[in-house]
Amino acid sequence: MLQHPELLKDIERFTSECSMSEVTFGRKALNDPHFVRDIRNGRKVWPATEAKVRLFIEVGAASPALCTTCDHRLDDPTVRACNVRECPNVHREAA
Repeated sequence: MLQHPELLKDIERFTSECSMSEVTFGRKALNDPHFVRDIRNGRKVWPATEAKVRLFIEVGAASPALCTTCDHRLDDPTVRACNVRECPNVHREAA
């Protein structure tokens, strides 16, 4: 039985809107890449942990878009390239 359906729904909405994988979300929000999978499988989420997740969602929704691979701001014209091969900033030229 799912213990935290509203939290999971909010996480899914956030990751969908930000094009962020659930693994990346867990890693960035809590330094736990398996967080979302674990709550789907019945993991108990303490109130302090839920507050931390909700704060990450709130701050993330209000902040500029970040690359989900390298964390550079996507609208930053000074970013010439990223050293992560899979990053969309790899081949972008600075303005």
